[in-house]
Amino acid sequence: MILKNYVIRGTNPATGNSNKKTIRAFTDEDARDSAFEVGLVDPIEILESSHDLPSERQIDYATDLGINFPPDIPRAALSDMITRAVEKDRGADISLIRYAESLEIECSEYISEKHLATTIVDCTPAEEIIAFFLYSLYCSLKEITIVSPENFQDYKLFETFSKEVSIDLKFIASFKKAISYSDDDRFRVLFNSTFQQQFFDSRAHAFETMKRFLNDKFNLKRPQKNPSKPSQAKSYGAKRKTNVSTGGCLSQVVLLIVIIAILICFAK
Repeated sequence: MILKNYVIRGTNPATGNSNKKTIRAFTDEDARDSAFEVGLVDPIEILESSHDLPSERQIDYATDLGINFPPDIPRAALSDMITRAVEKDRGADISLIRYAESLEIECSEYISEKHLATTIVDCTPAEEIIAFFLYSLYCSLKEITIVSPENFQDYKLFETFSKEVSIDLKFIASFKKAISYSDDDRFRVLFNSTFQQQFFDSRAHAFETMKRFLNDKFNLKRPQKNPSKPSQAKSYGAKRKTNVSTGGCLSQVVLLIVIIAILICFAK
């Protein structure tokens, strides 16, 4: 769900006059709650104003990617569609979208699964996101849908792990460093195949601890590459070498017999 622009009118109890304010909220109900939070009282009038439209650059890029989108699509929604197309990722499960909304994270129904999981990680303090981070990584490695933690049966295992390591200052420092990135890195998506490789290649204390957890609880390890078979050229070369060697030995034996025969003749 995307934040909408609202114009709210309400009575200022201090003056009795009608005041107008512009806010952003997910729903009309949220907008009404915001009116009360800023001190306005009934009667409250809520008007939804136009949303932020995409830029020409966004529209051109989406068109180049072959994305079909409605003409009145909000800027944030088109951005989500572009990211989803670039990453070639599936759409986020509705339960994960609702979970993000409960954290007051703005997203649209077009957002991709891994992009939303990444956004949740980026918008939450490291100490509070360990369980969700590891759970999302687990889902991506198992190639299963990332649903809301409330809908995942074994999520308590990740929560227990999080409670144990969150008091370890060394782990927290390592975790923050391992998932951090520079300010100029504008496009980052966790939990894709590239990140999975980085995770298993990393020797960071936090990631090493997580690897042991995934192995102990789920027998989940880095996929092993199939050993390469020896090429036929090498195999054939070895056989040719053996044949040449055998032929050389046979020639030497024949030559020795001939020499012995000649010596016997001279001896007579």
